[in-house]
Amino acid sequence: MVAYGTNTSRAKSIQSLHAVCSHCDTKGSIQFTLYHWYAYLFWIPMFSLGKKGISECGHCKQTLEAKQMPVSLRNEYDKIKQETKTPLWQFTGIPIVLVIIAAIFYINNEVDKNNNTYINAPQIGDVYEFKTDTGYYSTLKIVNIVKDSVIVVPNLQEISKRSKLYRINDDTNYSTEHYAIAKSELPRMLSEDIIIGINR
Repeated sequence: MVAYGTNTSRAKSIQSLHAVCSHCDTKGSIQFTLYHWYAYLFWIPMFSLGKKGISECGHCKQTLEAKQMPVSLRNEYDKIKQETKTPLWQFTGIPIVLVIIAAIFYINNEVDKNNNTYINAPQIGDVYEFKTDTGYYSTLKIVNIVKDSVIVVPNLQEISKRSKLYRINDDTNYSTEHYAIAKSELPRMLSEDIIIGINR
């Protein structure tokens, strides 16, 4: 479940000395309160959506949003709003997301490099991951290497999620029957996603 949405935080409250309430005509009773409005993802602030606020009369308790304020109040409100800076913490999530994206690209690149290295220099014990015809996932294990081929044994178990392959990668799950795959075929099998991962 992705927790996202918008939230507000109080920026400041300022008591006006000059504003006159349009409802009760009391001077100096208006308090302006500004709020920062921001978007969050997993409760981490991502970016600012702007500022909004209200005016409230301490005498008659009339509360107005910006669009409801008469010109005299709106001008003072707009000045306060302009002078109120957006805090940097409301952008906390952006560098976090960028770091995560960079890490994912780096890890994927390292995995691809390792797979290319492993496929061109196979070793006994290497485990090849593949997707079965039924849409499940399973593995092959190299048990011997001859001049131009690798000898593999198939895993007799399948699992629905690739991330759970470690659960079936047990010696007791592999067949006693084996077959050969030409070394020259391995790079093609990797590039065509017949082999989708290599564990060493």
